[in-house]
Amino acid sequence: MNRKFVSTALLMMAILMMVTLFPLPVAADKGPKTDDLLIYFRASVAACYAMLKTGDADICGYEIEKLQYNDAINDPNIVLAPVVDFGMYEVDINNNWTIPTYPGDRSPTSYKEFRQAMAFLVDKATVISDYCAGFAAQIDQPIPSPSSGWMNANSTGANYPYIYHPASAAAKLTAAGFVEGTTSNPYYDAAFPGSTQYLRVDPGTGNDMNPLVCYCRSDDLRRLYTGRMLYQGLRKLGVPCAVTECPSSVSYDPVMGYFDYHFYTGGWSLGRFPTHVYDLYHDDWYFSYGPNYVSGKNATGDPNYEELNTHLKAVYYAATFGEAMGSCQDAMWLFTDECMTIPLWSSLAFWAYSKEVMGVVNMVGAGPENGYTFMNAYKEDYSPLRYAIKAAPTAMNVLYSSWYYDRQVEDRLTCYGGMASAPYERARDQGDIVQDWYVETWDDGGENKSKVTYWLRKDAWFVEPVTGIQRENLNMTAWLMSAFIQYALDDCWLASAYYPYIDHFIVLDDYCVEVYYNDLSYWFTYLCSGAMLPPRIWLQPTGPLTSYETESYTMDFPNTVPLTGEIAWIDEVTYDGAPLTMFTDYNWIEGELVINGTYTGGSVQVKYWKIGDAHGYWPGAMDFATYPEIIEGAGMYYLTAYTAGVGGSATLKRNPYYWMETPPFGEVDFWWVWGPTDESRRIDVNRCPRTGWFYVDMADHDLVYGCYGTQATGIPDLYWFPGADCAPIYGIIDVYDAATVTAYFVKDEKYSETP
Repeated sequence: MNRKFVSTALLMMAILMMVTLFPLPVAADKGPKTDDLLIYFRASVAACYAMLKTGDADICGYEIEKLQYNDAINDPNIVLAPVVDFGMYEVDINNNWTIPTYPGDRSPTSYKEFRQAMAFLVDKATVISDYCAGFAAQIDQPIPSPSSGWMNANSTGANYPYIYHPASAAAKLTAAGFVEGTTSNPYYDAAFPGSTQYLRVDPGTGNDMNPLVCYCRSDDLRRLYTGRMLYQGLRKLGVPCAVTECPSSVSYDPVMGYFDYHFYTGGWSLGRFPTHVYDLYHDDWYFSYGPNYVSGKNATGDPNYEELNTHLKAVYYAATFGEAMGSCQDAMWLFTDECMTIPLWSSLAFWAYSKEVMGVVNMVGAGPENGYTFMNAYKEDYSPLRYAIKAAPTAMNVLYSSWYYDRQVEDRLTCYGGMASAPYERARDQGDIVQDWYVETWDDGGENKSKVTYWLRKDAWFVEPVTGIQRENLNMTAWLMSAFIQYALDDCWLASAYYPYIDHFIVLDDYCVEVYYNDLSYWFTYLCSGAMLPPRIWLQPTGPLTSYETESYTMDFPNTVPLTGEIAWIDEVTYDGAPLTMFTDYNWIEGELVINGTYTGGSVQVKYWKIGDAHGYWPGAMDFATYPEIIEGAGMYYLTAYTAGVGGSATLKRNPYYWMETPPFGEVDFWWVWGPTDESRRIDVNRCPRTGWFYVDMADHDLVYGCYGTQATGIPDLYWFPGADCAPIYGIIDVYDAATVTAYFVKDEKYSETP
């Protein structure tokens, strides 16, 4: 049978059988298909997989390893979802002139030749085949494999200049002045090319080298073995190493906070665009606990790589997509020449889940860990969805939680202030809490700068944890307050990079804002997408996160008002008793109040909410048990119970007030289909936004029929597509899946009017 075509008669029969034998439950109108989500915190991927095997979990919430894969392909109850992810694993090298452990001494890794020698000691072929069990795609530049078009092909693959060669590593060390001394090398290995009988000396002092400070992540065996390969090779070449094999909780402070390391086996989960190269390697972001802990400073305290900085900045501030790509490729050439880090792999991973789970959305570059999965996945009996993750969250703080497994819980509870992308067409932008947007430029004294108009949805609501009580609407006050708070907090990982580029706002109504940026960049469209915070919790006069202040000043304007604290929200500003208008007479930028216009003398009084210390496991060091509102959000679920630490769990309940309609059965591609409001209406003087929907159309039909007959119990078929498995029978794309798409198929005419 041609798998792309099934007869009409067969389909109609299948539809009748499906309704009779496998009736689909009636889904709710809003929020996820499954009412209850349980997230279990375990200590490893193996522990998560063990729960899947015993039937105590439905989805293993991380890519599985070789042992689990070999077991899964022989277990008819387990389904596999293959994915090449947007992750990047690498050996991070501290390029700084010195490190705190050896204050004032020049660091060996500040020498370009030393870093190149390190790269020659990493056998990427072995890393891929043995340590990653073949579940990886090699990368030679800090760009994830799905975005390989952004790499510079002249220094990747066969053109990569540091293909494994220990003898070349030894030659690089010697050429840089790291020659053999007189102290015996306990790791001398005559069979290892370049191995030395004596320890190497520091070229600056002539004394034996101080041991390199090395951190190897023990909570990821792939990174642990890669780190061992490197430090064992260095030792054989006469370079002493002080090694700490540890989980991220141990390495986080010395590496990212204090820069007190020489190399670290790092890893990043990255986005669909390469703007991360600016954040991770440009000097602008080199600060304690910032995203760049690699590039460092030279002996005089100046940035190490001025030319590279220029290209990295041009990636971010490109006016067009093409300019960004050209600058990125130029930057990658310089990056490789300097050997700032040793890029290793993006995972070619498999995620494992129970065959009873349907509707898993296997997002390109991310796998099942995405919001569409948790909106759409369900079991036939609609029992709770049970999700096991490989580590306990280090914090449940929406502003400061930065680890992957923190976000695996937080992202289910939190609504973010931007647009979305289609899961299988990642370059396709589509509506989210920002329903629509329009990009243009504005003239700032003869200089063209970016301007974006954003329209919020009108049907998103905050929901109270534990009780599920509906709270305030997520309108422009919440959106702006969230922006300003995250704008003011320099150490907020989640959003510190989102708002420094904002010049000012003009609020058009409760759901529409014009954002004027202070530069020109193609990427600014995506910036205003931080976590949405509830004003009900943050703007309390005696609340746990802010305090209400009244301050008065006598001064000339225009000027920056020297408030004592950073601003969460301004209640009132008066000049000689006359009220000033927000965004017209005044703005606040990076937590500071700026008065517009010219005023001479007189008194300014400001009433505002001042941001307190929001750090802690929970925001403001509050405790969920005594103050559950501290985790209030507008996400697809709300939290009802929580036990911290390995062995703990989070219990979540469907948010019936979430903005997204419950996905229709047969929805496969999750394309946000724009409504009848066309382009010309959207950008006219009325600024009418487009609306949109998820619905089953020909795109869904083609996806299901394109993989008809494939299965994933056992080794997955080549064209297996997990998202097409939307109806029983499990683990195979069969007549019931095809019938579901046909049964729920709608014609475009149905949406000719706004619902």
